[in-house]
Amino acid sequence: MLEDPGLARRARLAEAREPTRPDEALNSYTLITDKELLETGRTAYARAVSILKGAGRAAEAAGQTHVLRAELAALRERHHRRPSLIEMLDEADLT
Repeated sequence: MLEDPGLARRARLAEAREPTRPDEALNSYTLITDKELLETGRTAYARAVSILKGAGRAAEAAGQTHVLRAELAALRERHHRRPSLIEMLDEADLT
């Protein structure tokens, strides 16, 4: 789970919004991911990947998979010097 209680609360809220407001959940998930990736290391990356999986569900439900693909491309570009993160995104099929 997320180490920051504020981020954990936001993640629970985003998850609760998925069924009825997937567009809002998607926005929340991407913001939480950005905050999570202020840290480096596999633990933070694993949390980010988990959050992005939720973003994938929300994007699918909202019919906004193109938005998530664009966000993932931008994320990969911003963090291209973090090979462990890129590897973990690849393993999770987050492309």
